[in-house]
Amino acid sequence: MTIVPESPRKPFDMRLAIEAIADIGSIFELKPAFAQNMLTLLARMDGRPVGFVANQPSYMAGAIDINATDKAARFISLCDAFHLPLIFLIDTPGFLPGPDSERAGLARHSGKLLYEIGNSTVTKIAVVTRKAYGLGAIAMSGGAHDADGGGIAWLPGPADTPSWLRLVPTLLPDTRPRVLPAKSPHTAHRARHGAP
Repeated sequence: MTIVPESPRKPFDMRLAIEAIADIGSIFELKPAFAQNMLTLLARMDGRPVGFVANQPSYMAGAIDINATDKAARFISLCDAFHLPLIFLIDTPGFLPGPDSERAGLARHSGKLLYEIGNSTVTKIAVVTRKAYGLGAIAMSGGAHDADGGGIAWLPGPADTPSWLRLVPTLLPDTRPRVLPAKSPHTAHRARHGAP
């Protein structure tokens, strides 16, 4: 049985992926009825407690809205306070755009999410399951693919473009010429951060 469908347009329940990763019977979801497009769960992996932050592709295709940013930011703060490593399961088309979102302060709320991720001191691991577009992917991991834990692209089947390549257009314009011609993600990382 395949948990993650090959097509990025086909919804699936990310809880099933978390259940496959976490210890059996150890999952506890926080605020399941609030911001259902974002999952925040406490679980155990190999007996050790961890926090999962995940997009829910079966609800709003995993798009990130104001409530989702608030839910994730509060959970990240909680995990950081109790020194729980964070695992991000990313499957998002990005932020939910539109005049209503802008009026309600999406930029301010997403900034809070980025602030919490950036200030957290725990290990962070980002796993891209299928899609990770633009700033939504950056907000979901806070750049965790460059942090201590690292990042993983979980490509469930043949794909036209690996998920990490979809992040390249979001780079700052002054780094793009050095990164795009890079032959590997490692070379691109070194070029982006000025490492020799």
